[in-house]
Amino acid sequence: MKIVDVETDEVVGTFNAPGNRINWFAWSGDGEHLATSHSSDEGGIVTVVDRSGLVQATIERPGVFIPSMAFDATGTRLAIAVNGRSRFDPELDKLQIWDWGGGNVVDVLDVVAVKVLSSPTTNTWVTTTFNGSNIDVWDATTGDHLQELSGHTGIVRDIVANANGTRIATASDDGTARIWNPATGVQVQVLTSQQDLTGVAIDMTGSRLATMDSDGIVRVWALDRDELTVIAKTRVTRQLDDLECRQYLHVDRCDQA
Repeated sequence: MKIVDVETDEVVGTFNAPGNRINWFAWSGDGEHLATSHSSDEGGIVTVVDRSGLVQATIERPGVFIPSMAFDATGTRLAIAVNGRSRFDPELDKLQIWDWGGGNVVDVLDVVAVKVLSSPTTNTWVTTTFNGSNIDVWDATTGDHLQELSGHTGIVRDIVANANGTRIATASDDGTARIWNPATGVQVQVLTSQQDLTGVAIDMTGSRLATMDSDGIVRVWALDRDELTVIAKTRVTRQLDDLECRQYLHVDRCDQA
């Protein structure tokens, strides 16, 4: 695996990943450590390396699959989604919180997480479950379940946070991408596609969102209302009705845009 400086395109680090394939990778908030999960014939492996690719820690979990993981706000703890390899196993299918430097589990959350991310500004873990339509928010310090984000009518296939963790975006089989405030649980925006959505990403500024649908088509969405208004004025030759303003400009009435 190569670590590349995106500004210079220079390879700044490399390391040989164990196992047969890399399932997931996650950076710490300060960009100093990279965690990767791998699959082997024996089970799941998590490797933490520094920016040069030097291995700092290795966590081996026999007999399981690790679909995702995330660092907490301090970068000292790692939430690891652990799933049984062949079927649901209530003893294995948990979200494990690791002190990766010390090599020990400090907490276990009773959720069959498929994807997990960290929201550093709210000190929370955000998880999705296998074949689930809801998103769960957990206190990263106490492990308490804080709230459930409801709104999707299909399976949530992907989840991502913006750069400072104040917004999360989800993509679902129901053909929508939704933006949430993880601190309040409020659904901020709904973007509607004509196809099932399988992936979502937010740019560093938080003003653009990209989705990928089941046909492999990537669409880029403008989120800033001022930019949306400019686009509308250049492309639309008539006044938008209130339904279109709610869908595209995210206001109740066009006279509010």
